[in-house]
Amino acid sequence: MNTNLLFTMRNFVRRFVLVLVALATGLVGVYAQRSSSRSFSVSWSEGESSVYELLGRKPHEVKFNLFSTTLLLRPELSYDYTINPEVSVGSRLAFGFDTETGDALGRFQLSPYVRWHFYKETRGNALRGFFVEANMAYTNYDGTKTHMNEREVTESRVSAFGVGIGLGYRWITRRAWTFELGGVLGRNIVSPNAPSVYGNYVFSIGKRF
Repeated sequence: MNTNLLFTMRNFVRRFVLVLVALATGLVGVYAQRSSSRSFSVSWSEGESSVYELLGRKPHEVKFNLFSTTLLLRPELSYDYTINPEVSVGSRLAFGFDTETGDALGRFQLSPYVRWHFYKETRGNALRGFFVEANMAYTNYDGTKTHMNEREVTESRVSAFGVGIGLGYRWITRRAWTFELGGVLGRNIVSPNAPSVYGNYVFSIGKRF
């Protein structure tokens, strides 16, 4: 294939991916604003609804990934919006400062997602349960490294778009604090020069409001 044509196609794909990610994030925000104006209905029995009403009274959540920030030098912030007790939507934003981490996990990543929750009531916590998620990810990597004349040379950064899944377990206290353990794994499907997979471990603390 002609080099100029290949270069043009790659630029087009990268721009398309950026627009797609921005559009998905925007749609999440619009849907959240529209949903907040509606009454929050709970499908459980009336005796249980007092516990699950916490999700409706405080549908917004901001989370901070302690694992990636402290151990991988890759700060990650997340926003999550509860649509109903079974479904939420959100997005993760991460930055990598360590060179080796930037090569493997990316210098920058934006990952919108949708989650399905399986909560149950407990005495010590308002809610707890497993969740599964489907996600997309736009990731910017440092690129590959080569050695020339005994010097290490880093090639220009590459961008990738991928799709993946996640699995984890959550606790929500009666004071609206949240704790989360889990993992994310996905496959990059656009850029051939980027790592074939992306992923991260999650140990987060958050607050609902």
